[in-house]
Amino acid sequence: MTTSARRHRFAPALAGLFAALTVLSGIRTNAYAVEVRLATKASDAPAGAEPKEDGSDAPTIEATIIDGPALPVDKLTLVQPPEGAVKTPVSIKATSLKKFTEGNETLAITFLVEGHALFMGMADDADKGVFKSIGPAIDAATNAGPPGSKGELIVYGNSPVVKVPMGDLTALSGGALGSLNDYQGVTTRELVAGVNQAFADLKGVTAVRKVLIIIGDGTDTNADAAKEQLKELKKQFESNKIDVYAVFYQVDGFDGDQSVVKSLAPGVKTANSKDNIAAQVAAIIASINNRYYVTFPGYDVKNKVGFTWDGKDHQFTLKLDQEENDAGTVALVPIWNAPVEKKPLPWLWIILGSVLGIGLIAVLVAVVTKKKVAPPPPMVVAAPPPPVAAPPPPAPAGPMKTMMVNLASGDGDGFPIVGWLVPLNGPNQFQTFKLKSGPTIIGTGGAANVVINDGYMSTEHAQILATPQGFILKDGGSTNGCLVNEQRTSTHELVDNDVIMMGKTNFKFKTTI
Repeated sequence: MTTSARRHRFAPALAGLFAALTVLSGIRTNAYAVEVRLATKASDAPAGAEPKEDGSDAPTIEATIIDGPALPVDKLTLVQPPEGAVKTPVSIKATSLKKFTEGNETLAITFLVEGHALFMGMADDADKGVFKSIGPAIDAATNAGPPGSKGELIVYGNSPVVKVPMGDLTALSGGALGSLNDYQGVTTRELVAGVNQAFADLKGVTAVRKVLIIIGDGTDTNADAAKEQLKELKKQFESNKIDVYAVFYQVDGFDGDQSVVKSLAPGVKTANSKDNIAAQVAAIIASINNRYYVTFPGYDVKNKVGFTWDGKDHQFTLKLDQEENDAGTVALVPIWNAPVEKKPLPWLWIILGSVLGIGLIAVLVAVVTKKKVAPPPPMVVAAPPPPVAAPPPPAPAGPMKTMMVNLASGDGDGFPIVGWLVPLNGPNQFQTFKLKSGPTIIGTGGAANVVINDGYMSTEHAQILATPQGFILKDGGSTNGCLVNEQRTSTHELVDNDVIMMGKTNFKFKTTI
């Protein structure tokens, strides 16, 4: 057999082995595809309190973990890799874990269900439609979200019909669909009109997370026009941070086209049977609920190690059991210094020092007692020194001058290195928001860089502009205006520790030079 023939003979086996090793390697390094969001929280110690010697008053890091595995709290570790003066990684284990349904990030869900007669089922052939399967699918959503979450049910056919208006999520029920007779004579499926209704309702509700779930055969009476309209609506949903899911099912003998709904919701789930619709909705709810909140102390009292609380951005990784995942960066604020360890002097050195001290004293006493004491020398009275002329009076001082010290590199454009907003109340309490270079927009949505869950704030309520002279607050034409230190203002030059009120939320402005 030639060398070339042998290569061709073993090539498939080698290729298979290489592929297997590649898969195994991928499993090891990418076992958990999770999203991690980090935020810092100051200590609960009263302002002005003396720092604790054990470091138990350190700030904490709150991690929101999305699509992560169900692990016990002792299997979660936050790691600050080596950087700068930190030569070894700092690893601190989590101290508490809270599920999404136990948190305060309220949820609002709108169900948008197709009400076409052929999709729901005809009165003389009810088993052909999906009417009996939709109710259990909606009932599965009542356990989503923490207390205070909201739900809504809309049916779209000839026009959108709100079956259950936005209210307490636990009150949402599949029974609100009514009876099969309610859908007889519905001959169109105005999906775009239904999506517009759902968008308006979700945009107007106060909730931290907002979700639309569509159940239908994926198409619209005017499919071609609907695709373009849904593409534009998709941009509005994204800008308002509203997640969209869809479950597609096609009734036998009735045309469906999931490419239409994919213009709005690319990740459409397909139900392979009527009974599978509820399972697909339950999977969506499980995905929505698959996030939890973990607290990591900023200083490990037991192991005497801590993160670098210097007010600057630092990179972190999150260990889920033994798998490492990128956790992104977070500004470690407020600035906090770890306690300096006081090392006690070993007893051996204390005893040795005492012995040496006693021995030295004994030697000095022996030397002094043997030395002859000489008589004191005769006293000589010295002549008084000649008088010294008084110094002339100082010249009158000129006018005092004020010196401006540039905090930057000397080019005259220096300004504080970084600024933050810290909400003092509300759902975003004690989160830290780092201000951008240039304008930072604060509001409830739209183009806002800092998004706050406050129903009394405008979409783009105000902005803070970073300039060479400092940070300037400008009202964005909001309905309720801005107050700085309890004084209403439209433009204000901020200083450290200013308290800003926008809507019902108080913010503390912090800056580090």
